[in-house]
Amino acid sequence: MVFKMRSMVLSAALILTGSASFAATLDFLGNDACVSGANCAVAQAVSQDYGDVSGAVDVTYDGDTALDGLQNMYLFGWGYGDPSVVAYSWDPAEAASITFEATAGNGVSIDGLKISAFNDYWSRSSRETFLTISDLFGTVLYNSGALTLAAGEMWTFTDTVTSAGGLVLEFGTAGGWVGITNIAYNFGPAEQQTTRLAGPPSQTPAPVPLPASALLLLAGLGGLTVFRKRSA
Repeated sequence: MVFKMRSMVLSAALILTGSASFAATLDFLGNDACVSGANCAVAQAVSQDYGDVSGAVDVTYDGDTALDGLQNMYLFGWGYGDPSVVAYSWDPAEAASITFEATAGNGVSIDGLKISAFNDYWSRSSRETFLTISDLFGTVLYNSGALTLAAGEMWTFTDTVTSAGGLVLEFGTAGGWVGITNIAYNFGPAEQQTTRLAGPPSQTPAPVPLPASALLLLAGLGGLTVFRKRSA
């Protein structure tokens, strides 16, 4: 873990000189992810220092956006499907947020994350959630709309949302039944970052190749032109 922190500081120094960008993933693994510093995956509060890079970016966790002040988010390592540890909130919270704020001159992007519903073996109930990503001024850059997850189901965001200065990620917690993890983010000089509206996850269209029939048609037209010239 010491090596990880040293690497983060070195990367931040490179960013501040404008020579590099930094990428990281909030997977909430390791004892640095929680306030207690031990047994983090057993309902321990997320540390407000987790994910920070001194002098470069500040990550802030709020477990209930409906209340004033920052509310704790917690970690759990069982029952949320494939992710090994997720961040969630206690009931009755319905929405939580994670804010990425960069120093002046830097931009921030979110490049992927996972949202999972707890595998409730008793009722097997589905859970309602959502994901929005906004800039620091409240402009929504991405909105998933309503998402319904079955017990133990995981939803993956695979697009990229970028903004100069920072981003606010908000998701529906369903009263603690939905958690978030594997948040991939990076930051660097603002001139290298462009704010844009992201499309739905995994729906970036690939280049469409020219159909074989169209190629044959073009070849036929070319041959016809040559024939006409020779006939003339």
